[in-house]
Amino acid sequence: MPLDELHPFNDAEIANIPAKRGVYVLYQLQNPLDANGSGNLRTAVIRAKAGLPNATHFAVEILDVSASALRARVRKLRQEMTQVRSAGVRRDAKVRA
Repeated sequence: MPLDELHPFNDAEIANIPAKRGVYVLYQLQNPLDANGSGNLRTAVIRAKAGLPNATHFAVEILDVSASALRARVRKLRQEMTQVRSAGVRRDAKVRA
């Protein structure tokens, strides 16, 4: 499940998320809302959806890396999201630290 594949939030799609370490990005339509990482992506995406009910899609990336490498990937994704927003695509969403 690469990050460039958007999946709609529904039970069938969430059931396909592996319970493995990785990162996820939540979207409202095609605008990124949040990026984070977890040791259990399926659980993390379910919790994140509850916190961002306006999210319509998600993307995940499985990573077989250390916790510090996972945090580095999340930082990179959040920087990329900031660049997208500063280009005028999305300015009102906030990335949680």
